[in-house]
Amino acid sequence: LEPPSMAALRFDAFGHDASEVLNVGYAQSGYVLQTKKSTRWGGSTVETQVSFFDGTNKKFATRAMLSWRLPKPFGFSFVDIDKLEMDKAGKCKLDASFANVCGVPGLKVDMRSPAEDLSKAAIGCTYANLRPFLFRLDCPVRSPRSCRGEVTCAPVRGAHLGAKFTSEGGIPDLALRLSSGRLAIILGARVSQGVLGASAFLRVSPHFRYAASLGFSATHRLSSTTLGMVYKNVYRVKVAHSTREVDIAGSVLFPVSKGISLLGGVRYGVKQGHLSWGLALKLE
Repeated sequence: LEPPSMAALRFDAFGHDASEVLNVGYAQSGYVLQTKKSTRWGGSTVETQVSFFDGTNKKFATRAMLSWRLPKPFGFSFVDIDKLEMDKAGKCKLDASFANVCGVPGLKVDMRSPAEDLSKAAIGCTYANLRPFLFRLDCPVRSPRSCRGEVTCAPVRGAHLGAKFTSEGGIPDLALRLSSGRLAIILGARVSQGVLGASAFLRVSPHFRYAASLGFSATHRLSSTTLGMVYKNVYRVKVAHSTREVDIAGSVLFPVSKGISLLGGVRYGVKQGHLSWGLALKLE
């Protein structure tokens, strides 16, 4: 569960393993073709996603989403284009990062921006060379005073603490991650919004993974509950309960041949009686 070096995690990565069980790999609507191709040009990869039909009203939609990753563009090892993406609406996004900026070890600068208008970019700085701490600062180029920052640390093995704050002040968001062996428990609080959350992840065996999450709010003592299970990264089942709906979802990944797989899934809303389904053909 923990990185070998026991370095501090990013604040949003505290619950990554539970989130992967509960939110990733569910085909709940639409019919999609996904392709992923690795190239020899600096280890770059190209991903394509084409949606053919909507899973509920059968609306025909063939617009594609294209994504490129260039780890070493033109041979420059200090630059990493994490994502150059064109979505279904024709809008482009650029995510790039620069390591060891100004010769400072552990300092990483990244930029996220619409590719057609770099003035809307957001600049982020991460410094991880002061163990066991990790510092992160995000700042929009147009609004440098609207900054967001976070500080996380791993004081002892299996424990991570984190705080996330804004330039507007107030009480920061807080998070705690405790892990031991195959179990991880994550507690989080957004005090300004009156929201509390908790999640847990358990790896019973190399094949079975379980996760659960709870959400509490000021208006509803228990606002949401989600339980999920993954078996061999092939079968996924989850049940999500909120104040509005109870959703049951499941998916199955069928290996067709080497580099070809078929992902199918369904979702049923118990209170509204709404059923949707999805199918994705993956080529890698």
